Amino acid sequence: MGPLSITRHVVQDDYTEEMPKYPGATLVMHVATKGLQAGSLLSAFVVMPALYLRGGAALRNKLFPRVMTALPIITSAVTTSMLYGMVQNKNIDNAGIDDRAFRLTRNKGQIMVDKFTAVGAAAGSFTGMLTGTPVIASAFSGAAAGVVGYFAFLSFLFLTTSPPPAAAAAPPETKK
Repeated sequence: MGPLSITRHVVQDDYTEEMPKYPGATLVMHVATKGLQAGSLLSAFVVMPALYLRGGAALRNKLFPRVMTALPIITSAVTTSMLYGMVQNKNIDNAGIDDRAFRLTRNKGQIMVDKFTAVGAAAGSFTGMLTGTPVIASAFSGAAAGVVGYFAFLSFLFLTTSPPPAAAAAPPETKK
């Protein structure tokens, strides 16, 4: 198999109509987004607090735009390169790409975390425009907040929904 072709079009006769038309593009976009989310979380919740502890608010404020812009882009590039390496080493083929892309488009949790990330990034961009902070850095901060917001939302749902019925019935009695 050659390199991953994000432009490969899937013939709908071969698959269900719910299959993405460009599964390679779907997979690359997913991997790049996960890298961006990971980099945003890493920079917002590991690097920035470490800078604050090391040099105080002045150092953190000085390096905020650089760190919050560079790290998500770097992690996105790394994850995408890792996908490219998998394809080159033939660890994944067209059928594997198609299967993964189909499952990604059907995974409700995946879709929700991406929506929360997009809303957080939009809110961060808007906040950056209002405050004069670099928009890209603010967008990546918002993306991290979106991921955290998604997990907070999941926790809220978990805590507020009633527990499932206790195994439908009591365990069977044993005969002596």
